[in-house]
Amino acid sequence: MPVKRSLWQRIIGRTQIGTIDMSANRYNSGEPAFVKGGIPIPLIPTAINRRAYWSTWSTEDAVTNGYAASVFVYACVNKLMKAAASVPWRVKVRSGDSYETDDDHPIAKLFRRPNQFATFQNQIETITSHLFLGGNAIFYKVPVAGKTAELWIVRPDYIGPIMSEANYLEGYEYKLNGKKIFVPYENIIHFMFVDPATPWWGIAPMKAASKVVDTDIDSVNFNKIGLQNRGVPDGIIALNQNLTQDQFDSAKDSIREGYLGPDNAHTPLVLSGEARWQRTASTPAELDFIKSQSWTAERICAVFGVPPPLIGLYEKATLTNIETARLIFWQDTVVPYLDDLKDVLNHSLAYEYGENAEVVIDYDVSEVQALASVFNEKITSAVKLFQMGVPFNEINQRLSLDFDDIAGGDQGWIPSTFQPSDIIPDDFEPTE
Repeated sequence: MPVKRSLWQRIIGRTQIGTIDMSANRYNSGEPAFVKGGIPIPLIPTAINRRAYWSTWSTEDAVTNGYAASVFVYACVNKLMKAAASVPWRVKVRSGDSYETDDDHPIAKLFRRPNQFATFQNQIETITSHLFLGGNAIFYKVPVAGKTAELWIVRPDYIGPIMSEANYLEGYEYKLNGKKIFVPYENIIHFMFVDPATPWWGIAPMKAASKVVDTDIDSVNFNKIGLQNRGVPDGIIALNQNLTQDQFDSAKDSIREGYLGPDNAHTPLVLSGEARWQRTASTPAELDFIKSQSWTAERICAVFGVPPPLIGLYEKATLTNIETARLIFWQDTVVPYLDDLKDVLNHSLAYEYGENAEVVIDYDVSEVQALASVFNEKITSAVKLFQMGVPFNEINQRLSLDFDDIAGGDQGWIPSTFQPSDIIPDDFEPTE
């Protein structure tokens, strides 16, 4: 009877992969690669050399305790996911001194169908959530004849880089059912937000915002408990006489049934005898929950690079600054983020078709409405430059207009009516 294998086992079974063997020859590849003046430069701490690095930060915990627990974290990350996934990707192939878009290139086809279970849009959303919540995102490449045929997302909590003084990065270690599986680095596309203290593993914006997010969650929980009479007594009912246990239990039950719970909020409390009420809890007004929550939301938005109006915080918003917020979001957050993805995809995927940039992967934001005003400004500048004699292809490159280069575009042109000033006749009079 055949053994049933997991999906991951079926995927990795399509390439060379094996269990970790620290005595294998691949881990004894000689002297460190980085040498200066005949002295090896240790780039990898001895304690980590030839061992997989495992971060204490968990993407799964960040989802549970942040993305799924804070409305502001969810709104910010969801906005980033949808924005990044809305941008189409292009594959451009070198043709002489210019590049032409090739929608039939194998990488373009890979982007249309990375595997039989996922679209590339879905994968961009997933790696975006992994990056902003966990700081790292991993694609596993399934190679066929030396080229990537499929892309699969690997949960970053289950994989760690194996560092080496000799080769810097030996590969990756994947934990599966208690087993350690070696994955060659050539089969991994690793996206990360740079951590200056750990160059081989990224740091998450969510980690930087964790205490603020905890404050937001605690605040919401406190308000919820407040509707259920909080977790601590709002005050003390003090009597000037001692009660028997039966009298005490009876009074407590009476107060609980008649005054506690959200349905009885603000019900006047009636006491008999010589009893007095002493308040011990702060009121919501005293705690200033609304202002505190606004402060928390703004800081969460700042960490994720999402302007508050874009997640529904319209307290200080006008139609004009909402449009400005969209422009800032795309220019300062989404476009730099897409640049990071593009750089990694070209480094880890496009190189399969040549190391001299014969193939380039790029994204296209020409249809993004928020950037339309910027594009119009570029067109205005392009027209002025073209009239000054700057070649079209150079303008296209300098202003990042994303047009395909045109034949003859390397030649500058000027209007035919222009003449040098020193040959204008003395009796020349311009017409009105």
